[in-house]
Amino acid sequence: MCSTNGQYTKPGQSIDFKGQNNRAEMYSCLKAEVEVEDDKTTSLDLDLIRTLKKHKKVVCCGEAMSHCVNWSTRDLLSGWEQGRISDIILLEDCASPVGGFEEVARHFVDDMRKAGITVCKAADFNGKTAEIGKAEMDPDAFNKSLSQRGKRLCRQQTGFASKAGAAGLMDGVPLQDNFSGGLALFIIDPQVDFHEGGSLAVTGATEDSRKIAALIRKFKEKIERIVVTLDSHHKMHIHHASFWTDKDGGKPAPGYHMTSQDISAGKWQARQPELRDWSLEYAKKLEASKSGLPFIVWPDHCLLGTEGQTVHPPLMEALNDWAIARSRSVNFYFKGQNNRAEMYSALKSEVSVPDDPTTDFDRELVDTLAKHQKVLCCGEAKSHCVNWSTRHLLECWPKGRKKDIVLLKDCCSAVAGFEEVAAQFERDMTNAGLTVVSAEQFAF
Repeated sequence: MCSTNGQYTKPGQSIDFKGQNNRAEMYSCLKAEVEVEDDKTTSLDLDLIRTLKKHKKVVCCGEAMSHCVNWSTRDLLSGWEQGRISDIILLEDCASPVGGFEEVARHFVDDMRKAGITVCKAADFNGKTAEIGKAEMDPDAFNKSLSQRGKRLCRQQTGFASKAGAAGLMDGVPLQDNFSGGLALFIIDPQVDFHEGGSLAVTGATEDSRKIAALIRKFKEKIERIVVTLDSHHKMHIHHASFWTDKDGGKPAPGYHMTSQDISAGKWQARQPELRDWSLEYAKKLEASKSGLPFIVWPDHCLLGTEGQTVHPPLMEALNDWAIARSRSVNFYFKGQNNRAEMYSALKSEVSVPDDPTTDFDRELVDTLAKHQKVLCCGEAKSHCVNWSTRHLLECWPKGRKKDIVLLKDCCSAVAGFEEVAAQFERDMTNAGLTVVSAEQFAF
């Protein structure tokens, strides 16, 4: 689905995760086929419908016409205003049926025509939207919406929980999570973009993932939980070049070190006017933070929906084999999708965003990992995301159990140019009392 010309909405891209509850199918993006009593994210998502209603037209397309487009559009219609049904546009040649379900798709299109939805082909689309002008952003309305924005609650309380701000755990939603003891693996960002050939490649990542996969197979029966974090960014992220512009419409080169002086002097400014004040505040807070890491404009990486965001395939095969063998889900933890802050650590953003509690410390994840006898930390990169995820894990770890955090020193590598940062991290963890070993040395 996409929408056009919201009165106070900056045109942009939103990503909606669906279907991660293992106990129900979810063809529609608005509700599961069968609602799960303890998970309100399976109920009709009135919040998303209200968001779409802000716009003059909503265009429905994608896959498949027989299933997901079908039921997403039907559920949208169920919460739509009767006087505006024609503002829903179904592009009949921008969706196709699953093989064998052609008649289901045909009936769906017929039903939508009868209901009053605008059904047309892509070539006829412009004629259906001729009266729509360019959307304009009201910065005052944007800032007011931030001040009124509420806390994100758990899935037992609200369906909004599935739309994570900076971070969110996709755990398959087990009926009960009784897993404890044994080993927990905390695999940080083992994604294609961080492996050789990726957009932000870390030399050594492919070998790191090979060792992690071998360790999973070796300790399969002793591993009780696997948490895999996934860096997940929009194109317009504050640490990506497209977020920024100079007076000539240019953007900084990847690797550029942004400073608060650059921003205050007008050398660079946020492309979105409503984020210009925040970008300066963010730069100042980042410069004052204890991480000591510079404000780097990274190459676009781990963009939501791209191959680069996915797990390195040989490691993914080992993860799936473990899930089947142990009859449980891998816990996937999406992080970094708030455009207003970097999130190296899986446990908190580099700078907390005032209106987004998911940028604050996730003590619940620490408590979950602490249920196990040992937590093994690995992934990419040793200089950045493994570094700060492990440091933050240690901050809230139970007293007397530091040795139960295990850093697999040969299952993570440094971003080029940050080798000394990685080496200092390893020394700090050794001095702090963590267990720092190679995968081959580890025994349990």
